[in-house]
Amino acid sequence: MKASHQQKEYLIENQVIVLFPGQFITGRHSLEEDYNRELQKKYRVSGKTLWRWLKVLESQGFVSIKSTNKYSIITILNWIMYQKNDHRLSNNSPNINQEITTVSTTYD
Repeated sequence: MKASHQQKEYLIENQVIVLFPGQFITGRHSLEEDYNRELQKKYRVSGKTLWRWLKVLESQGFVSIKSTNKYSIITILNWIMYQKNDHRLSNNSPNINQEITTVSTTYD
């Protein structure tokens, strides 16, 4: 959800950062804040754990991480593949224009 869908420029401490589709800027603390935003305390995850999860995704080839001492740029590898909408309706699926009918049943 955080990944750019088009090329964007960000200004971070007098430096222009260009993000391409499938990339986003984050850090351990902002990851923790975003992930835990509306979670109950018992379900919250530390920034350190979230960062480890990202590193696992990197080791498995799902993302690449370019880090500085101020932020990290996360690139979702094969991002464009995840953007394709190949969900086609089958003959058994209802058509958007079909009327919805309800069946009322009476019990004796």
